[in-house]
Amino acid sequence: MCPSDEEFAALIAGDLGGEKIKQIHAHAETCRDCRRALVGLASGQPVTASLEEEPAPDPAPLPGPLVAGTAVGRYSILAHVASGGMGAVYSAYDPQLDRRVALKVMRVRSGSPLDIEDRQVRLLREAQVLAQLSHPNVVAVHDAGTFEGQVFVAMEFVEGTTLRQWLEAEPRTWQAIRRVCVQAGRGLAAAHQAGLVHRDFKPDNVLIGRDGRVRVADFGLARPADGARPDESSGPSSPPVSPAPPPAAGSLLSPLTEEGAVLGTPRYMPPEQMRAEPLDPRADQFSFALVMYEAVYKVDAFHGRRLKYRLRQIEAGELNPPPSGRTAPDWLAAALRRALAADPGQRFPSMDALLDALEPDARRARLRARVIAGGAVAAALAGVAVLALGPARRCRGGEELLEGAWDAARRGAVHRSLELANVGAGGGRAEAALDRYASDWVAMRQEACIAARVRRDQTEAELELRTACLDRGLTELRYLTDLLAAADEKLAGRAVDAALGLPPVAFCADLAALRERVPPPAGAAERAAVAELSRRLAEVDALRLAGRWAEGLEKAKAAMPEAVRLGYRPMEAEALYLQGAMEGASGEAAQGWDHLVAAVNAAEAGHDDRLKVEVASQLVFLAGESARFDAGREWARAAEAMLERAGRNARQEGALLTSLGTLELDQGRMEAARASYERAVRLLDGSVGREHPLYLGALSNLATATEATGHPAQALHLLEEAIPLIARLRGPEHPQVAAALWSVAKCQLSLRQLAQAHQTLDRALEIARARLGPQHPRIAGYLDLRATIFQAQGNWSEAIVAYRQSLEIRTKSGPPMDPDLFWPHDGIGQCLLALGRPQEAVPELEAAMAIPGDPSPDRAETEYALARVLWALGRERSRALVLGRAARDHFAAAQKPDRERDVSGWLAALK
Repeated sequence: MCPSDEEFAALIAGDLGGEKIKQIHAHAETCRDCRRALVGLASGQPVTASLEEEPAPDPAPLPGPLVAGTAVGRYSILAHVASGGMGAVYSAYDPQLDRRVALKVMRVRSGSPLDIEDRQVRLLREAQVLAQLSHPNVVAVHDAGTFEGQVFVAMEFVEGTTLRQWLEAEPRTWQAIRRVCVQAGRGLAAAHQAGLVHRDFKPDNVLIGRDGRVRVADFGLARPADGARPDESSGPSSPPVSPAPPPAAGSLLSPLTEEGAVLGTPRYMPPEQMRAEPLDPRADQFSFALVMYEAVYKVDAFHGRRLKYRLRQIEAGELNPPPSGRTAPDWLAAALRRALAADPGQRFPSMDALLDALEPDARRARLRARVIAGGAVAAALAGVAVLALGPARRCRGGEELLEGAWDAARRGAVHRSLELANVGAGGGRAEAALDRYASDWVAMRQEACIAARVRRDQTEAELELRTACLDRGLTELRYLTDLLAAADEKLAGRAVDAALGLPPVAFCADLAALRERVPPPAGAAERAAVAELSRRLAEVDALRLAGRWAEGLEKAKAAMPEAVRLGYRPMEAEALYLQGAMEGASGEAAQGWDHLVAAVNAAEAGHDDRLKVEVASQLVFLAGESARFDAGREWARAAEAMLERAGRNARQEGALLTSLGTLELDQGRMEAARASYERAVRLLDGSVGREHPLYLGALSNLATATEATGHPAQALHLLEEAIPLIARLRGPEHPQVAAALWSVAKCQLSLRQLAQAHQTLDRALEIARARLGPQHPRIAGYLDLRATIFQAQGNWSEAIVAYRQSLEIRTKSGPPMDPDLFWPHDGIGQCLLALGRPQEAVPELEAAMAIPGDPSPDRAETEYALARVLWALGRERSRALVLGRAARDHFAAAQKPDRERDVSGWLAALK
């Protein structure tokens, strides 16, 4: 039975439940009359033609709203909600999850192909950005895809209104406005924590749900902090840097405008955005303050309408005074004025700091009132004196604390050590990373002091939490630079990774996480013991970063009894994590696994969410090495849930996805591995940047998985991007450059570019032999590939030479039944057969078959080759038949129908 007109109208208005929506759309799929009624109601046009007639086709699609019932991917359009410069928004129904969603669709019917592509990429960027954020005050993104050549994004459907509509609906008190704006500010702060700047914050991009919850939307112009590229300076005093490589199309870093172009809404732009300068999170702070000033005082903060006049007013500090009758506290006006400073350096250091200033506690408000009412001149003069000293003088001294950790003497010692180790550009990159860490540490130390003792918008207890966090980072820096100052060649090769692996100083600004963590014991003796244990664990972590796993493991084991004795769970969790991580790195997978699981439990008890995610990610990685595949995927799901609860962190999520991809790769699930690596690359690109070990590791692994899934040309493209980045980060002669070139040669072999493959592999071997030594175990893999290329060229004798060189290295360096011995034995046997020397081939093929291993197409080739040669020589013919049938079955299981037919034909011919 067809639904009534009232039911159709309720559907379009969004007043029906999910089950009723599903029933109506299911009926409309088979009922032409219902479909036409749905279309008419959605478009607001009466259905005047006979319901028995088919509607006339639209001769030419025009820009405009999609009609109800249109299928966009798996979604069914319900109604048009709004349109804007980036596209149109609809309410839609998701039958798979039985829920209503907001669907943003780009409807571009005119303009150049470049214009259309530009808008499509912006919309995909919005999906990428929002997918990184999981926060109550940010609109959640569920899905993204394409529709008729256009891009769509499926988002959380927010039933409610925009901030602009809410303000216009009725007069609002400053308290109500503050409640709404602070929620929106928390959404911006979450974006900043993920390393993103919104760049287009305005009342239309703030949604207020019927439940009162506020969400920030429209991240289509969002970019990583500090401007268009992650390595641009954030202020005029920063030193110049080398330009970054051009980013991949569609990524968050893709430059969608010419240099100097200005994007955003001029009315809410900070001056640095008007001037097309690099932006950091303080740009959003300015826009936020403009919105709140306008909402509270019903007047634009600056008069100018044309961009250049408005910019002139902002730079001159000509703020429009609040009109008479619009009352709000002086402290609120002062906070907004500070956030509206033309110089970003004069604004609040973070969005969180501004929000704290907008919500002063009642005790501080009463104290201020008593001081003002009592005319406390001495107190006022003291306050003036404090302000006169200035933050820099009152909270200076951070540089002196770097003495012995990263001062001029220590920097010189590290420089000489890395120079002697001949790591090339990698040494300079490591020193630059340590410079940045030290500079960030000093700035964070000063900001924490200013927040608590100058602005007083944080408490002394919060300062103590931040200081303890920073002190731990300084201790670890000191131990790491101790090691680097006396680095051998191996450690020097890891210097960049070690420097970039130091815990980010930004963790020490996350007051929510610091407060959540269980506090140390109250007693002085116990607190001193915790501090000493923290110092010892900082040394252990520095050894981990330096790759000194045996030494670090010994010290971790020595620290564990003290961690257990103290019973301070966050410290116990860290000790367990460090021991487990280094056991895993040292080949003690079983012990490492048990200690890492115990570390998660201790971190849960100690309320240390950040450490829990790190440990879970390590468990996922270790699961692949120890063949605990199901358990690894369980830990991956658990880590995802931890990230969602603690607030999305793109860096940690990217590292987790890389571990998951490696788990899938170890199990041979190449498509799943590729999908995980692709997500990791996108997240890490926008969080840590392209010249970071985490990004480069994910990108290189993505190339491996892409080649393994039968796409060597795409893998080659990824490697061509990765190699210059690796060379810049670690130097052109680094073993990782050789490893990437090995992968390039493998792709070229798959593409039958044999001459290029030889040339590429020769260069890889040259680097690897020079840096690792001619008998290093890794050299064997290069020789195996060289032999395979010779085989593809039919040069059997040269292939045998290379395989024998590989066999010699593997026999000397590996265990007696090393699985990798299969490759040279099998290769030599196959080449001897090709040369017509079957008697010599048999022992090599038998040796390959004796190596333990799971059934695979490669082992099936060996079975088939041995079966044929045994039959031809008249030896063990019954065994030859067994081997032939096993090869046939293994080819069938591996879905190799051509090879299965070949073996079946050979077996049939023997009867």
